[in-house]
Parts: sequence; C-alpha cells; structure tokens
Amino acid sequence: MLPELDQSQFATIRPLVSGLAHRPAVEAVIAGTCAGRVFVDNLAQPNSCFIWERPGIYYVAGRETNEEFNSDLSALFTTAIIPSKPEAYWGYICPGSSAWGQVIPSLVPTRTHKRTCFVMPPAEAPAGLDARAVVHRGFRIQPVTEDLLTSSLVNIEGLRAELNHMWVSPAAFFRWSFGVCITCGDELASWCLAEYISQGSCGIGIETVKDFQRQGLATAAASVLVGRAVREGFTVHWDTSSSNQASQAVARKLGFPRELEYEVLSFHYGGS
Repeated sequence: MLPELDQSQFATIRPLVSGLAHRPAVEAVIAGTCAGRVFVDNLAQPNSCFIWERPGIYYVAGRETNEEFNSDLSALFTTAIIPSKPEAYWGYICPGSSAWGQVIPSLVPTRTHKRTCFVMPPAEAPAGLDARAVVHRGFRIQPVTEDLLTSSLVNIEGLRAELNHMWVSPAAFFRWSFGVCITCGDELASWCLAEYISQGSCGIGIETVKDFQRQGLATAAASVLVGRAVREGFTVHWDTSSSNQASQAVARKLGFPRELEYEVLSFHYGGS
C-alpha cells in the first residue's frame, strides 16, 4: 500500500515534479489551493510520487524504476481508481517524464492522447487584451460574484457545477480565484474562470452555453480574464485536447506566445 502524505508535507515532492511544469494543477495541489491527494514511496524522503487531483486527473513523477512503488500504484488503480466511476468515463495520467510514459502502460491499460498547452507569461502578454472584449448589443460582461452565483439566472447551475467540480467549495474559489461571465437578459451565456491558482501561475476554465456559441463570447470573456491575470502577475496556462480546434483557435486569437504539445495516457474506468 502506498503511503499518503499529509497536505503539510506536499512540498517534499516539489523536486520530483519539474517535468510537470506545464500542468499548473500540480503546483496548485502542493500549495493547497486545489484539492488533491499525494502518495509516495517513502514518507521521509520521497523518490517517486503519485498525485490524485480532485477532478480525476492523475500525475506520476520521480524515479520510474521503483518496482515496489510501481506495483503498489498498479494495485491502487486496479482496486480503487478504475472501479470508482461508471464505464462511460475516461481518465488520464500525466507522466512526469518520457520514461514514465513508457512505464505506465505496463501498470495500467492505457491509450496515448495528445494535449496542447498554451502559455502566456506576463512579460510576453500582448497589449490591449481587454480591448478584445467586444460583445453584441444585449450582452453584458461582469465578474463572477457570490451574489451572481446565488442568483436565479438561467444556466447558472452550469457555473455552480463547475465551481463544485474544480474547488472544495465556492468559498474556496472566492478566496483564491476570480472569474468573468457574460449574461444576456436573465440568461448566463458564457463564463471564464482562473483555476489551479498558485503563486504566479493559473489555468483557465471556459464554457459557453450551446445556444450562445459562435458569437465570440468565449474570446470576449477570456480576454478580460487573461488580461486581469497577467496584470496581477500570473503566468496563464490554457490547456486543451489537441483535437479541440475551437479552443485552440481562441487561445491563438488572444495571442498566447508559447505552445507545447504533449502526451497523456488515457484509461477507461470500469466500475460495476
């Protein structure tokens, strides 16, 4: 059985996860702003680690030739993780090195998929991001607030669901993060949230309700959110599937200067 670190000990794995710098969730888990669990081979001096991020994404880093750790990790997937959701679900594992990318399929049946990460450091942010926040008449751009979250807007349940999925509670979101939304009358049309917050880094969560898509709302909301994030000193990460051309188009339209394609290993849940 893999030993599990207490949250106060999470910083001990930081030297092991440099190969996951493109995934802001890892540092957010270590910092305590994103809920997660961390398992290691040795509590006193970790050499290998496994991070179980709350929304159901997993990371493996450190020494990959640790046979006892690898055996226990395989057992954890078989007995606890894979049976935990209905068969319709897929999860994915982010390897902390190319060597881990070779080892993981021997521990868990997986398929390789590609993801693309766009990165915008504050010093490389294009000028006038907020000026791109143009919406048609009848739409209103506004911050995500506690009052808005408790309102009776049509589609507000989608925003509530995302906050509950990504954060321990809405209170945690309002303590650590910020967001932007676009409304049309009494309907919530689109939202963009800063997620995976840690010191100097954040990710992006974005959604547009189906009936409001293809009207430039995602670009408008994201431009305001990203503009605020870089002004506050955050390096912004925009991560999406390499097959999601629409999401990539928005990131490129906003002028993200850096782009990285990387591989993750997807597995199929098999609960009863």
